[in-house]
Amino acid sequence: KIPVTSDDEMGYLANMLNYMAEKLNRNGEYQRHFIANISHDFRSPLTSIKGYVEAMLDGTIPVEMQGKYLNIISFEANRLEKLTRSLLTLNDLDVQKRIMHKQKFDINQTIKTTAEAFEGECTKHRIRLELILSGTELFVNADMEQMLSAIDYAHLHGRKLYMTVNTLLKDREMEELYAYLLPYYRAGLDGVIVQDIGVVKYIREHFPKMPVHASTQMTITNTLGADHLKQYGITRVVPARELSLGEIRDMKRQTGLEMECFVHGALCYCYSGQCLLSSMIGGRSGNRGQCAQPCRLPYQIDGKKPADLMSLKDLCTIDILPELIDAGVDSFKIEGRMKQPEYVYTVVKMYRKYADHYLKLQKEGKDRSAYRVSEADKRELLAAYQRRGYCEGYYHQHNGRDMISLKRPKNAKDGNTEEKPWQDIKVQEKINGILTFSVGKRAKLTVSYGNITVECTGQEVQEAQKQPLDPKRIEKQMRKTGNTEFVFDRLKIHTEGNVFLPMQALNELRREGIKELTEKIQMQYRREEADCETETKKTVEKNSTGKECSISASVQS
Repeated sequence: KIPVTSDDEMGYLANMLNYMAEKLNRNGEYQRHFIANISHDFRSPLTSIKGYVEAMLDGTIPVEMQGKYLNIISFEANRLEKLTRSLLTLNDLDVQKRIMHKQKFDINQTIKTTAEAFEGECTKHRIRLELILSGTELFVNADMEQMLSAIDYAHLHGRKLYMTVNTLLKDREMEELYAYLLPYYRAGLDGVIVQDIGVVKYIREHFPKMPVHASTQMTITNTLGADHLKQYGITRVVPARELSLGEIRDMKRQTGLEMECFVHGALCYCYSGQCLLSSMIGGRSGNRGQCAQPCRLPYQIDGKKPADLMSLKDLCTIDILPELIDAGVDSFKIEGRMKQPEYVYTVVKMYRKYADHYLKLQKEGKDRSAYRVSEADKRELLAAYQRRGYCEGYYHQHNGRDMISLKRPKNAKDGNTEEKPWQDIKVQEKINGILTFSVGKRAKLTVSYGNITVECTGQEVQEAQKQPLDPKRIEKQMRKTGNTEFVFDRLKIHTEGNVFLPMQALNELRREGIKELTEKIQMQYRREEADCETETKKTVEKNSTGKECSISASVQS
C-alpha cells in the first residue's frame, strides 16, 4: 500500500518509483536506472507546481505577480506533460490547459493519473500496487478513525501513543489546530511531540492535561535550552541528534526532564533535521513534514565521479545501549516512519531484549563489561534494513568521514522479505474470570484485568433435564476468546445444582464481558471537553467544517 496524499505526494510517488526500480532490478540494470531517473524527473515539476499553487492559494502573491506565477506553473506542467507523453502513460493529462483557464488545479488527480499509469507496469512485473487517495484537501498520514483506533488499541495493551504535531504552522492554520487535536485529546492521546513554540503555548493553554514533548527539530542542544522549556510545561525533550553522551547526561542531571534519544534508524545530514535544502531545491520544506531527501542524491564536485556526498549511514547503538541507560536516557526513539512492519518488529524486538538484558545485569550487581550482543542477533538487526551501512552517530564522535555512505552497499535491501514472523504473534492481555451458575438465576460473569473489574449477567440458568453442563466443558467454551485482545489466565467456574445453558448463551455472555471490560479500560484514558474559551471554540468550529488541518501526524515506532 503506497499512500498518496496532497501533503506528501511527490515524496510518495518518488518512493513508489524507487521501490519499483528495486523490484525491476532483476530484469536488468538499464530498467532500474530508467525508472529511478523517472522518479527524479517527476519530482521536480510536481514539487514546483505544488509550491507555486500553494503560494497563490495563500493569497500572499501580489496581483501583478500572479501572471508570472501562472506562466511558471504552465511551464512546469508542460515539462510534466512532455515527460508523460514520452512514456506513453499520461496522454490525457492536460494540466496546462486547465491552469490557463483558471480552473481549480487538482494536484491529487495529477498524482492519481500518474500513479495509475504505472499500475500497468506493476502488473506486468507482478508487483501489487494499491492507491490510497485522500482527496484534494490537506490530510494527515493516518486518518482520524485510524488514529483513534490506534490510541484505543495501545491503551488496551497498557502502552502509550504519542503523536507528532511537529511541523511549523502557518498563521492561517492555527485556528484549525483546536478542532484537529480535540478528538485525539478526548480519546486519551498520551502526548504530542511538537517543534513550533507557538503550538506548544497553544496546546498548554487549550489542552492543559495533554503532555507535550519537545521534538528533536526544536534543536535543544544544551542544558539552558532544555531548562527554558520548563516554563512551557514541557515534560520530555528529544534533544538534537548531534549531542554527545556527556552533554545528554548533563542535561538530564541538571534539568530533571525526561530524555528521549534516537537509538536506531536514518540520520539527517542537516543539524537536528532542520534542513532547508529540500525547500530551496523543490519547494518542499523538511520543517513542514515534506522533505524530499535531497541528501540521498548523488552530487559531483570538480568534475569528479558522482557520489552520495551527504548521505549519512543509519544509526545503530545496540552495542552502546548500557552507556545510554547509564547516562539517564528515559526513552529510546527508533526512527521508523514509512518502514515495513518487518523492520519495526525486528528492531523493536532487539532493543527491548537488550535493554531488559542490561537492566537485569544491573540488578545482579554486574557492570557494563558483562553486556554482550550475540553475533546472530546483530546480523538479524542489521539485515532488517541495509541501505547505507551503520554507525553509532554522534554519541562518541563529533563528525567524521566514516559516518558518510558514499555509495549504497551492493547487498542493500529494505527488509521487505517473504518471511513475516510478526504476523504469527498474537498479543492478548491476560484476564481473570469467575463464572457463576445457579438454577433459576441469571448466569453471572465477573472479569478482571489489573485493578479493573466488570460484572455482567446472561440468560437464566435452567435445570438440566438430562445431562447437566460439565464445568470443564463450560471452561473450554468460555476460553474461546478468539481474535479479541484478551485471553483468560485464571477462570473459576461455580455451579449450584444440575445446571444447563445453551452454548450460544455462553458465547454471548463471554462477548458481553469482554466488551464491557474493553470499554471500561478505555474510559480510564478518555477526557472530557478541553479547557478553552467559548469564543475560541466557536471560531474553530466555524472554520473547520469540511477541512482538516495540514499538520504532519505520523506514528513513530
